[in-house]
Amino acid sequence: MRTTLVRLASLAVLVVALSIGGCAEQSEPVQPPAAPPSLTVSPASISLVGIAGQPGPDALVHIEGSNVVADLAWHASSDAAWLTLAPLSGVLDSSVSTGSITVTAEGLEPGTYATMVSVAVEGLGGFLASVPVTVEMQTPEIPEVVAARTFWESAGYQSYWDLKAPGDVRATLLSYTFPEYGLGTVEEVHVKAIDFGYVPELYVRPVARARCEISFIVWEELTGAGWEEDIRQFTRHWGEVDVILEVGSGPYGTNSNSWSVVDLQDRTTSSTSASVSKSDSSGDDESDCGCGD
Repeated sequence: MRTTLVRLASLAVLVVALSIGGCAEQSEPVQPPAAPPSLTVSPASISLVGIAGQPGPDALVHIEGSNVVADLAWHASSDAAWLTLAPLSGVLDSSVSTGSITVTAEGLEPGTYATMVSVAVEGLGGFLASVPVTVEMQTPEIPEVVAARTFWESAGYQSYWDLKAPGDVRATLLSYTFPEYGLGTVEEVHVKAIDFGYVPELYVRPVARARCEISFIVWEELTGAGWEEDIRQFTRHWGEVDVILEVGSGPYGTNSNSWSVVDLQDRTTSSTSASVSKSDSSGDDESDCGCGD
């Protein structure tokens, strides 16, 4: 009897053990929930600095996605007509989870401007990022330019055509002393011909600064040196004229030229054509020089 009870107890233990083991094999591990997709738009703000009249400054807006398992379409926009965005839209997915937008400010005058770039993403509950954009457009440094030609003679002689030249340039020339001649001003040594010219042979309307080249003939009877051609270079700023003297001798030959005439004061231009005739050697032939008493 006791032997039978022991066998029954052992069998019960075995059944319980098998039941427990079978339950353990059928259970599955609990998986953590998948992380939702997220997006980052950078930088937080953009500051651009540019120079008016030059290609507009630009910057990049980056879009970075993580845990992206399905296509997410994004769109960029701005209310400012002067701000160009390229591209305006794109798609993020599991293989391409980054994007970029080139932000360019174009056609702005000097000054400070501000706007906002908005990035909206579909499928993320109305995700919207805003990036403030400020633009400072600076005034360009006006480069040195060259002035167009004009031509005149000193007061004692007949002009080949009417003078159209800035008063400060002419006044500076006429009041400058030529120490190499031992005489007074240009007016006193009777400069015969003054060519207010430019180099190179290209007309550029002067704005704020101008490099001007002046060539002139000094009357031989007052200098004792024959006809001599000198050159002055002026760098003209808004209210001043700097003078550099370059001396070179040589006859003033016969020329026939078309001239672009500019008035730096009111910035008007005109054109004319004239034949300038002087002695081609010593300069002692006054028959065609227009000399007066």
